[in-house]
Formats: sequence, C-alpha cells, structure tokens
Amino acid sequence: MSLQISTLAQLLHARADASPSGVAIRTKGNGSWEDRTWAQVRDRADRIAAGLLTAMDLEDNDVVGLLGQTSEAWVTCDFAALSVGLQTVPIYASLHPEEVGYAHVDTGIKLVIVDDASQLEKIRTMRKGFTFFETDYSADQLVLQHVVVIDPTGIDPADDWESLADVEARGKEKLDELREEMTRRREAASPDQTATYTYTSGTTGPPKAVIQTHDNHLAMARAAEKSSLLDDDMRAGGLFLFLPLAHSFGRLIQFSAPYMDLPLIISAVATLADDARETRPGFFPAAPRLPSGPLDFFEVIIDFGATTQAFHVGRGSVAPPLALPGLIEASHHGALPLSELVSPAVRMAREGAVLGKEGAHVFELLWPIQTLSPETLALAGGGRPQAGDALTNPALADLL
Repeated sequence: MSLQISTLAQLLHARADASPSGVAIRTKGNGSWEDRTWAQVRDRADRIAAGLLTAMDLEDNDVVGLLGQTSEAWVTCDFAALSVGLQTVPIYASLHPEEVGYAHVDTGIKLVIVDDASQLEKIRTMRKGFTFFETDYSADQLVLQHVVVIDPTGIDPADDWESLADVEARGKEKLDELREEMTRRREAASPDQTATYTYTSGTTGPPKAVIQTHDNHLAMARAAEKSSLLDDDMRAGGLFLFLPLAHSFGRLIQFSAPYMDLPLIISAVATLADDARETRPGFFPAAPRLPSGPLDFFEVIIDFGATTQAFHVGRGSVAPPLALPGLIEASHHGALPLSELVSPAVRMAREGAVLGKEGAHVFELLWPIQTLSPETLALAGGGRPQAGDALTNPALADLL
C-alpha cells in the first residue's frame, strides 16, 4: 500500500506508522540474513537525526554529504537527514579527493558522513585545498564543519571526526527534548524544496549536480507503482539494492521501498551473486532472473583523464528501468505502427551510420568495454572506429 505524502521528509515516519512490523531492511550480519522492521529503522534514524542536529548548528534545508558504499547504515543516515528537512548529497565511494572536494564546494556540504578510514583520508586531503579541471579551490571555499565516520576501525582519535556510534548515543540522550523540533522540521519541508542531487559523470568538464526536489523522487516512486514496475508481489523477496546510492536507479529503489512497503535487500558488487541466490529478491535492478551459472556482471574502470568512473557491464547489467513508464507516457501523445516507428533504426543499422568526431571520441573512451568480447569487438568492425567510418549492424536490423 502506497503512502499519501508530499515530501521525502515524511516518507520513513509515514511508513513506520502504517506498517511498523513490516520488514524494511534485510542485511547480512555474522554470516546470516537479519531483518529490520520499519519501526526499528525509524527509531534508529531518529536517534541519528537528533545526533546530527546536536553535532553542529544545522539550519533547515542545510546540506549533508554521504560518502561510501551502499549499506544499512548509509540508508538509515540518509533517511535520518531527510526526515529533519536536510538536503543529502550522495557521493560515489570510488571518487578521488579532488572530486569529493568539488561536490562539497558545489553543493555547500556542511556535515559529511563517510564509510571508513579510507574515505576520511579523502576528506582530510581535500580540506587542504585541491585542483579540479584546472581550477584551484582553496580550503576557505569549503563550508564543511563536521565529519562522521560509520566504521572508525583503525582511525586514531582526533578532533576532526566522530563515530556514528557516538552520534547515535548522543541522539538517544537528546531525543526527547528535540522531538518537537524534529517534527517541526519534517513538516516544514515542501514538495518543491531541494532534497538531493545526482551528479553527471563529468567526462567533458566538472560534473553537473542535477537538482532533485522531494516531489521529483516521489513522482518517480508513483510512476514505478503505476506502471507496475514494482508491485506488492515483490514484498516477499524484496528489492535488491547493491547499486551506489549516488545512482538514480539506486535512489528509485531506496525511496520506492518505504513508499510501497517493500523490503530493501542490502548487497554489494563483491557478494552480489551469492546474495541474490540466497535471498531470491522480488526485484533485481540488473536482470529479471539470475542465471544458473556465475552472474555475468562485473566492473570496468574507465579513465576520463581528470576523473575515472566505474561502469558495470555484462549481460547482468542490462536493465532499462524506466522504459515501460516512458512508453506509457508516450502512448498518451498518439500512436504509430511499430514497423514505422523502427524503420529509421532499421535503415541506419543496415546501411550504416557515419561516425562523427564526438562519436569516435566516445569509442576511444569506452574502448576497454568494447573489447571485452569478440562479439562486442565485431560490432565496431574489428578495430577502433574513426571519424568518418560507417558502422552497420545487420543483425540488429534483422531483429527489428
């Protein structure tokens, strides 16, 4: 059952009120899978939110960054910050210090939550100042005031960070006196208020922060439900969540889960195949079914010069999640016979499409992916295409 809410700030608490004993998160701990209910996640998020509000002076709609891999703690911290009307900026764990620094300057992050020692070191490095795309950024351009570390293993005590455990413990102590203020902040958030950001890859310049409102993400969740991309039949298996939460599809899954009362199955690329076989999720973001053998899904790092980006490739990575909602929306504007709709693509695939300079540059950047198999190499004509080459794909033309 979906919720009648207007902001992401209301999302977790509305779901916990409606389905307190429903499974919210399924995560692996000590070798076995454990469930958290919506009430448990809400209560922990409240403690974290109270801890964040007492860590420093955070005004309504101030900005909190999250730097790390997808995890139960990451998800709960994000819900905590959103629930008190703060903006959250998810940052890919694979980014370099200067890329992390740019996101901080660009969005005005005041408090950041990081995974571990390796991510804390990036914060310490970029706080000294950095250069990104030939632009120098000084330390005083950063407004960052506080750092929280989820897993502080191996980090020496210092005054530039505190652990998430300490944040949560302080929040537990202060929760009663802050409850009214937290509720005020939650209800003060508006649908058109900025909630979060998704960054572009930054292949030709500094990454662009795509500003996303509360209503943007709730509209996505409503579309996923209306199109039956997600439905109640997925409740038993849950929604498999391994994608980075800086990824738009990962965000759709994260927010759709409480919106529709569907459990989140927390996984990671390294354990993806085993986790999927053990949990048998109701929705898998990369493929509708798991193969009987090893999952054809792996990571390739592409070097763009000033930055790198992780691409997930293989047959298991094929998932156009919003194709169906897009087709439904397009159907409202008229109809064409399928043969007429695909005829331009058939002609280009059979006769050839001439590659421009930009297209040739894309092939050059993504060549490590193009050469992963004989089949993909054959699509490029067996060698690296150059500007002016005509590329054909007769098999695609025949299929269409």
